[in-house]
Amino acid sequence: MAEQKLLVKREGDFHYPIYFEKDFSGLAQAVREEGLSGHKICVVTDSHVEPLYLKSVMDSLQEVSSQIFSFVFEAGEKNIWTQCRNCTVLLLNMKWTARDSWLL
Repeated sequence: MAEQKLLVKREGDFHYPIYFEKDFSGLAQAVREEGLSGHKICVVTDSHVEPLYLKSVMDSLQEVSSQIFSFVFEAGEKNIWTQCRNCTVLLLNMKWTARDSWLL
């Protein structure tokens, strides 16, 4: 399915995959292959990428989850850690669990 798939390891153990594709047409299938269909999904992006891809990604995910959220933070290195913290706090307040999915 994947044009190219990188398996990221942490301390030698498989941790998560990164898919490299030309478009988002295979995104729902990739979610299914990873066993994440039906999970909550949060798409985290910045204000530069959001107008380019967020709608396409969210639309592609509709067929695998009914609970899709997005978190858009202001682009720029100075914002990244504060916004990551804000995103984490928001998801914890939403009762997000380790079983829920993240798409970055």
